[in-house]
Parts: sequence; structure tokens; C-alpha cells
Amino acid sequence: MKFYKFPTAVKKLVGVEAVNGIDFNGFKWKVGEISQGVEFIYDIDDLMTYYPLFVKHLQEQGEDISKMVVSLPLETFLESFELKKAGQENLIDKLSSDIISKIEDCKQCIVLPQGSSALYKIKKETDDITGNILVIDGGFNTVNIAIANFTSASNINILFSHTIFDEFGVRDLLEKFFRKELALKYNNVTSNLQVLNSTFNQGKIDSGFNTIDVTNEKKRAIKIFTESLIDRIQKIVSKAKIQYDSIVVVGGLSYYIDFDTNKSKFIPQKDGEFYTLMGMLEKVSDGFLALDLGFGDAKVGKK
Repeated sequence: MKFYKFPTAVKKLVGVEAVNGIDFNGFKWKVGEISQGVEFIYDIDDLMTYYPLFVKHLQEQGEDISKMVVSLPLETFLESFELKKAGQENLIDKLSSDIISKIEDCKQCIVLPQGSSALYKIKKETDDITGNILVIDGGFNTVNIAIANFTSASNINILFSHTIFDEFGVRDLLEKFFRKELALKYNNVTSNLQVLNSTFNQGKIDSGFNTIDVTNEKKRAIKIFTESLIDRIQKIVSKAKIQYDSIVVVGGLSYYIDFDTNKSKFIPQKDGEFYTLMGMLEKVSDGFLALDLGFGDAKVGKK
């Protein structure tokens, strides 16, 4: 599989800039580049509005978009799936038809859920994840929780789902937990997310003539963050009264957190943020281009 990502940033172009823009909904657009005046996909309404634009961007980048498989946030997908079964209007059908109708060369579009779709990939990698599986899919500003099991090798039954917004995503780890640890020791700690992310990943602060090691602050932030997240998840799942046998962590958070458990556990050694995308590609036949559009990054892949 080949996969990559870019920011879910869009910018409406005017004047000279518009000459090389992408035609969409009567305007010219730039996609995937962070610059002055860009907007980021923030909620499900944005996601539905801009999904066809991102597909058109991929087409202009030379990708074959004739057969697409795309994703929706898990709870949104499940709510829409129930409406679809009842023969009512739903976002699954709307997203698929919008992409096909607005992108002339796209002839087929399948919609799958984020998070739980990663299980299709995980099942190919290990036989240890069995029974009811707790799936923790942590992204930029959301954490999707699901309990699911396999009804067959190619079908997943989702027993429970819940989404935590703006509390335990990667952004919160950096801004609320890591920055707090830095502020206990250092003055004038930046609130710039990109700088915090760089400092976190490098484990050091550039201080002119010197660099300051902050690996201890990073470790403490991860420890407190993980304990808080697990406590919240346990409280949420306990209300569902569904037992689970295995635990899976995917998404961007899988790079940062770990925990002890005597249940079967799977946390990818690498590329954890791409597991929903890879699972989507395992679910469909060959020849599909996958687009997993999130609130921080757009992830793209194909077999």
C-alpha cells in the first residue's frame, strides 16, 4: 500500500491567485497548504461541504479517482446507517452522491466508518485481537470509541460508540497537558501549536545559544494524559455495560500513548494514523483510492 497525508486546509482564492485554483462551487480554491487566510475543516458540515473539493484536488494531482472509498466519523456513520436502513435521507448516501455528481470522472464511491474500519487491517496482522474489541481512535481534536466484533472475516458489528470532542485529541495533549508541564518550570511558554508539536517531538526547546531538554516534561504529560484518557473511557464504556476482550489504539494518538493491561492489546508499531485508511482498502476490492478526511489531516492511499 502507498499512503500519504496533507492538512485539511482550504482557501478561497481571488485575484491573481485564482488563476491556478481548483474550480469548485463557483469559486477557485487551494487545498492542503497552510498559508495566510486558510480555513480548516472544523465540523461535520464542513466535512460534507468540502469532501468533493478534496477529491477534485486529488484528481488534479494525478490520482485515479474513478473508484473512491471515503470515511465518515463513526457516530455520524452509524446514525446515517440507521436512517439508510429505514429508507430515509442520510449522510452516507448524500456524501456518495455528492462526490459522484460533482466529480465527473468518479463513477463509484463507497463510504465507511472511521476508527472501526482499522480492524480490517489489524485482523490481517494478528490473530490475538478477538471477541469484543474496544477501539480507541485518537485524532487531532477527537477520540472515537467503539466496541465491535467480527461477524465474519469481512464484516464488523459495532455494539457501542461514543466520541469525545476537544478534550483528549493530539491537540489537547500538546496544548493542555504538555504546555502545562512546561509552564511549571519555564516562563513565557508558547501557545503556538506548531512550535509545541516540534518541541514535543524533539524533546527540547531552542533557547538561543543553548537547548533545553524537556523529555521529563514530555513523559509526565503523556503519563497524566493517558491516565486521564483511560479513566474517561472506562467511565463512558461502563455505562454501556458491554464487556470487551481486546483493546486497539489507532490514529495519531497511537504514537504517544501506551498502558498495561492483561487483555489482548494492539497498538501499531508505526503508521498508526493510517490504520483506518488501510482498513478501508482491505474492505474494498482492488482499484479504489481511499480518502480518510479528518479534522486535522487528509489521508490518502491505494493498494
